[in-house]
Amino acid sequence: MKNLLLCITLGLGLLGLVGLGLTHAVEAEFYITKITSPENLQIAPGETALLNITLKNLRPNFALYLKASLDPDDTTPIDALGPATIWVTKKAKQAQESQQYFGAVLQGEEVGIAFKIYAKPGAEEKVYQVPLVLTWKNEKLQDVTQTICVGILIKGKPTLQIAGVETDPIEIRAGDNNVKLKITIQNIGEAEAKNVKAKLLLDEIKTKTFKPSYSKSDQAFIGKLSKDQTQEATFYIDINQTAKPGKYKLPIEITYEENNNNNSYKTIKTIELLVEPKPYFTITKTKTKPEKAYPGNDVILYLTIKNIGHEKAENVDLRIVRDASQPFTFDTRSDYIGTLNPKEEGTALIKFNIDKNALAKEYNLKIIVRATGDSEIGDTNVYTQTLKAPIKVEEGGGESRIKYALIVLVVAIMIAILGKRFIKTKE
Repeated sequence: MKNLLLCITLGLGLLGLVGLGLTHAVEAEFYITKITSPENLQIAPGETALLNITLKNLRPNFALYLKASLDPDDTTPIDALGPATIWVTKKAKQAQESQQYFGAVLQGEEVGIAFKIYAKPGAEEKVYQVPLVLTWKNEKLQDVTQTICVGILIKGKPTLQIAGVETDPIEIRAGDNNVKLKITIQNIGEAEAKNVKAKLLLDEIKTKTFKPSYSKSDQAFIGKLSKDQTQEATFYIDINQTAKPGKYKLPIEITYEENNNNNSYKTIKTIELLVEPKPYFTITKTKTKPEKAYPGNDVILYLTIKNIGHEKAENVDLRIVRDASQPFTFDTRSDYIGTLNPKEEGTALIKFNIDKNALAKEYNLKIIVRATGDSEIGDTNVYTQTLKAPIKVEEGGGESRIKYALIVLVVAIMIAILGKRFIKTKE
């Protein structure tokens, strides 16, 4: 018997056209007259539903031993849970093949069938034409087959996740600025997402270790993400100078909408960043010899620095950056300190002369501290840091004070001599 296949598409909320297996004889032929579930002929991936179908024989001949099979060749991601083939009676009850008699379905009579169906996870969002294969025997007990396709919509939703994280530089450390953070976002759902946006929730990190490098550098707009598509969101962040080394969890808020409607979603994902240790210095003490510096003086400056970072610093040296606008001439502009463990201090010695015409005020010496990382943990990086040391030049100078003292002494001697002469004259 030649079988012709005509598929139907049932629109959302409406029962549309019904596909028929057409023959040129007067064999029994079935039409779908009603589908009561699933609602809107729609199912989500990974979910189950009950498919209730009412069939009607519109041809003069009758059908005996009617069987119905749902997608027997597994051509769609919609499967029957339980038996994929059922015997059909006028009361729409599942029967056993061993039963000897099934009532004939006459012209104009209706029968109901029901399958519990399941949509496979990850199925693409679209309408699937699910084959419903009917077989029966005619009045001559010959086998007759008819296939009807039922249009069922698999309606999924977008689901976004973090698929990867990269940083530039690869190793990030305390004090690093403009760290490029690339986060790969993937749509693992069944539907397209639109207006996808991502935002780093840096304010929710209690340690205040991270901050945006500039305005809105903690936000990224991605746009559309189709099923299985990935897209990178790029951010720029600064890391606090005194950040403790270790792993930090950064929350990311991802918002998006379904492409075919205005359903909106918001999800919070978390990424993990590893902050490596780093030496970090601060000036804890400055001292000059002489204690007060005057124009024209030769001065020795004692600079004490402390490693307040979380890594040992090796080969620490300190260098003064010469500023032509400052009245200092340096005999020694640098000094080697050596190794400074965390919380350890070291002192450098700098010699310079103050110009005799220097203005009395406080000057800030620019200092470069240079060190290498802890070789014992494989850190061969060279770290440089700029610091400032205040130097106060007092009013007057060493030479003028000597001259003033000599003048006072001469005046005192002259007064004493004149005083003695005056006394002798009176006598």
